[in-house]
Amino acid sequence: MTTPALASAPRRSPLRPWSALAQATHAAFDPEGFFQARVRRDGDPFRIAVPGLGAVLLTGHPEGAEQLFAAPPATFEAVPRNPVEPLLGPGSMILLDGERHRAERKLVMPALHGDRMRTYGAIIQDAAAEALAGVAVGEVVDVQRLTQAITLQVIVRAIFGVEDAERRRAVHAAVVALLDAYTAPLMLVPGLRRRLAGLSPWAQFERARARFDVLLRDEVAARRQTGGGGGGGEDILSLLLGLRYDDGAAMSDDAVLDELR
Repeated sequence: MTTPALASAPRRSPLRPWSALAQATHAAFDPEGFFQARVRRDGDPFRIAVPGLGAVLLTGHPEGAEQLFAAPPATFEAVPRNPVEPLLGPGSMILLDGERHRAERKLVMPALHGDRMRTYGAIIQDAAAEALAGVAVGEVVDVQRLTQAITLQVIVRAIFGVEDAERRRAVHAAVVALLDAYTAPLMLVPGLRRRLAGLSPWAQFERARARFDVLLRDEVAARRQTGGGGGGGEDILSLLLGLRYDDGAAMSDDAVLDELR
């Protein structure tokens, strides 16, 4: 990568294996403290060594994020054994690279036009206003919980397009359970991904993921059966069900699930 701000990242010698493990452990159990400490020491961006991934460049600066989003897709390669793959699925667009990534972008991006994006913007505004309506001036709030509540409302409405109140509650609960189960230690320390007779945190995550997938497959099947898969809705699920590859084929259920997670 040759963009100015990110290219100026510190060039430190590779960390010894035990140092990489210590970093991953610190980041897994105290991510905020770890990142703040590294920014104070090394500035932003900085590099860390993650077991199983190698060197990873991290930035929390708006300029760095802008450069990442604006860079040509060919600048980057997908990370092997990506920490979020168990959560998102192997076919998620953000985990792909090369020709397959270009094919998925070609399929999806034209549908994300200005009018649709403005609709999503309005949904985000409404969700934020609804969440903030119950907050009094001067009240101390848990920002993480508040923003999570906003995000979940956006997921249910903009991504899944669920209108039925009972169904919304079910999707909301499934998303919360899935995100709560995939903790930072599981994400950053692959050695913890063991079932241990179904009693481990990893087994709990697998059960949450299975429940979420069942809910998604039921929703996809219902949309296809009722003709709601023609792309007429404004939500992401309707968009995906209405897309067609160059040969006229629709996305498979597995492909839709990987993009929805």
